[in-house]
Amino acid sequence: MWSITKIFILQIICIMLLGGIKSSHALVRRYTFVVQESSHTRLCTTKTMLTVNGSFPGPTIYANKGDLVIVDVINRAGQNITIHWHGVKMPRYPWSDGPEFVTQCPIRPGTRFRQRVVLSDEEGTLWWHAHSEWSRASVYGALIILPEKNQPYPFPKPHAEVPILLGEWWNSDVQEVMEEFLANGGDPNVSDAFLINGQPGDLYSCSRQDTYRLTVEFGRTYLIRMVNAVMNNIMFFRIANHNITIVGSDAAYTKQFSSDYITISPGQTIDFLLEANQPPSHYYMASRAYASRGNFDNTTTTGILQYSGNYTIPSSPPLPTFPEFNDTSASVNFTTRLRSLANAKYPIDVPLNVTDILFFTLSINVRPCPLNAPCDGPRDERLLASVNNVTMVLPRTDILQAYYRNISGVYENDFPDNPPFPYNYTQEFVPRDLSRPEDGTAVQESSHTRLCTTKTMLTVNGSFPGPTIYANKGDLVIVDVINNATQNLTIHWHGVKMPRYPWSDGPEFVTQCPIRPGKRFSQWVVLSDEVGTLWWHAHSDWSRATNSDIQEVMEEFLATGGDPNVSDAFLINGQPGDLYPCSKPDTFNMIVESGKTYLIRMINAVMNNIMFFRIANHTITVVGSDGAYTKQFISDYIAISPGQTIDFLLEANQPPSHYYMASHVYASAGNFDNTTTTGILQYAGNYTIPSSPPLPSLPDFTNTLASTSFTGKLRSLANNEYPIDVPLTVSTKLFFTLSINIQPCVNTTCLGPFGERFLASVNNVSLVLPRTDILQAYYRNISGVYENDFPDNPPFPFNYTQGVWFLHCHFERHVSWGMGMVFIVKNGNGPNATMLPPPSDMPQC
Repeated sequence: MWSITKIFILQIICIMLLGGIKSSHALVRRYTFVVQESSHTRLCTTKTMLTVNGSFPGPTIYANKGDLVIVDVINRAGQNITIHWHGVKMPRYPWSDGPEFVTQCPIRPGTRFRQRVVLSDEEGTLWWHAHSEWSRASVYGALIILPEKNQPYPFPKPHAEVPILLGEWWNSDVQEVMEEFLANGGDPNVSDAFLINGQPGDLYSCSRQDTYRLTVEFGRTYLIRMVNAVMNNIMFFRIANHNITIVGSDAAYTKQFSSDYITISPGQTIDFLLEANQPPSHYYMASRAYASRGNFDNTTTTGILQYSGNYTIPSSPPLPTFPEFNDTSASVNFTTRLRSLANAKYPIDVPLNVTDILFFTLSINVRPCPLNAPCDGPRDERLLASVNNVTMVLPRTDILQAYYRNISGVYENDFPDNPPFPYNYTQEFVPRDLSRPEDGTAVQESSHTRLCTTKTMLTVNGSFPGPTIYANKGDLVIVDVINNATQNLTIHWHGVKMPRYPWSDGPEFVTQCPIRPGKRFSQWVVLSDEVGTLWWHAHSDWSRATNSDIQEVMEEFLATGGDPNVSDAFLINGQPGDLYPCSKPDTFNMIVESGKTYLIRMINAVMNNIMFFRIANHTITVVGSDGAYTKQFISDYIAISPGQTIDFLLEANQPPSHYYMASHVYASAGNFDNTTTTGILQYAGNYTIPSSPPLPSLPDFTNTLASTSFTGKLRSLANNEYPIDVPLTVSTKLFFTLSINIQPCVNTTCLGPFGERFLASVNNVSLVLPRTDILQAYYRNISGVYENDFPDNPPFPFNYTQGVWFLHCHFERHVSWGMGMVFIVKNGNGPNATMLPPPSDMPQC
């Protein structure tokens, strides 16, 4: 039904535009990661720590070879974060790889990032983890990449697959551990426990209940997918009385071999087959560190392999024996047996033509500390590490952006291809001349201020105005709206027809209940024949004004019954312009080149006013309005109503200089803001900049003729390519009058005319929104939510044009007064004229 899928994310206080077309066999899989602080207890110590979705370890991601995985990372924690997809090659798309200040800047608190994880030839087990400082100690999880659909494993299919993640636990805050060891220059404090799937096991004190258990059936074979998420240690792992068969490592199949233990490095994954072939009982699985020297945690974490069935459970399961902590031979013997499968189906393409030879030495170094502040490293010096004697210092701009956009001063291109001089690279100590490395970066609610007033406002992605969405005619746009604010919210897609899918239209309590704080709603914006410019905005109370205080303005005018207080300024692209006090730097500037033509897409997001707009010394050609093309006409000004869009062509054909663009209100009566907002049209090139650009003359505030003359020229294009299908048979005639009314107040104490309260109505009925949305009530046949007796005509005939009224449903004060009505369009004949069912994540009232 919809030709192209485009996926977008919106977040209240975070847009990422992600397209992507994969081959026909691949799928797009979507996950949401909410990074947050959550409370966890181990070793009888409870602490708050950084997690994803509140779980520790984090969620497991499943995909097939070649899939595209889209992960929305939402940072609700109090610190920066990035997520790295360990071992994913990301062909042609490094932007989602994740290392902080290398491929991206961090995801700041209250913001989000949609990461596109592009799988290619990876197959097996990988993992994801945080890549900001030491936050990966608790922010990690498995990434399981299954074979392509209908493709087998290169070994007999196992009965079940089980991820086992080795991790660590500190009773203290791991960020404090990191900061302390960086400050004192020594080794970090060791962890208090190792973990198997987040549990320490019953060899630790106070942990009998915190033991991971794997239930197996005798005679079955299980594929164990192991990840070493430990921070600083190679780990030994073994299951008592059982042998295993290694079949893969780091998302690639290996030549199979049997072993009774595993050696696994930090960040590495090992896939192995476990055959449940021992007498049914309980058996310990266990893991501990391999460390040839230095400071390390010498404890052992355990889990229990328990067979199903009836048998006498041993009081103490057998514990596997391990190689010694410093048994280098055991570590190396296991690792050297890992060999690629390298057959016809899983080839290994090793380049035979080597054009560049790079030789890197990795070293632990020291650096002197001040005499009065000795460090905790050897000889009271500070421990450092280096590659070719260069210690990496991360910049504050990510290196990938700097490379892609050719930004200078972020990294250097002179990283050495070799160490400073040859030495015995396998000796225990680095030569004295190389013990001190050199530094290098080797390739190495939001607040807004206007009119000198800073305030916290409701925004999307922290920007004001919010992000622009681009799509093609007929696309489906998916928008995940996540409400991180403190008030209810809905998002309306103004002018989108939403054929057969009204559920995402957005008006609060009309097509949906509000999205409550901390909740989310995935909105499907179904585009059909719209082409041109439309817009989106909040549709809860007055929240589309983007100002938290605007709620107070609304509440005050509803309480007093009068007109709302007028705004302090109008804005062009969020800027008031230099005619307002304290606003010279807050002026929108548009740079143009002489002789070129620009398509301007204008939206009137003003709350209550029709606006005049003009550019000094320039005429324009109007070509579209409200998502449709119009017959072209030339004008030197625009009149644009609240909620309306106008598309026009601007030809840069005047002498190069600066020219004001300006906008002020059209208001035939009542209270209004009589100020003028400005921007500057600035020609590129060399010329004398005027001290004061020419200011366009705008029609008078009350010039009704100017407003209606412009609007009267708007005509549909209505040609063969863009026809206008007007129904010729009218079955039902409806006649609506929109009126401003008044209602008595006690002791005439309101601020409307005669001390009464302003209201607005359609056919003399003032809308009162229910607390259940009308669309759900209609769809589910819920009674008592709305009435079906709305009058087709006003109560009696009168002079409908009496006075001068230019009313529009997008004047927010009129809506707040009750000028509104709801049309229910029932299902037609045939499947394509039937409303689709609601999504499962519709907000609840």
